[in-house]
Amino acid sequence: MKVETHEAVDLETPGDGWVTLDRKLAAALTKISHGELGRQLTLTSNAALNSGQVARGRVLLALVFEYYSAGKTRYGNVQHQPHTTDHPERG
Repeated sequence: MKVETHEAVDLETPGDGWVTLDRKLAAALTKISHGELGRQLTLTSNAALNSGQVARGRVLLALVFEYYSAGKTRYGNVQHQPHTTDHPERG
């Protein structure tokens, strides 16, 4: 799957009619993110606030995509996870 990429600077302006969605996206991503990803989002949000700006949801979402495209999860590399199920197989 191929994804169009942009620099964070290109994602700073949400455009007319998208400001509310952008803010809701930023709030939701910040709320649900934990661990290393949560730390990255918090640092980005704080850096934006320190410069008198608001962290845009699209910028934070780009960080989430970048984080998971590198195969990082709390368990390590996504591609090498053992298959597990909640229910034992029945014979």
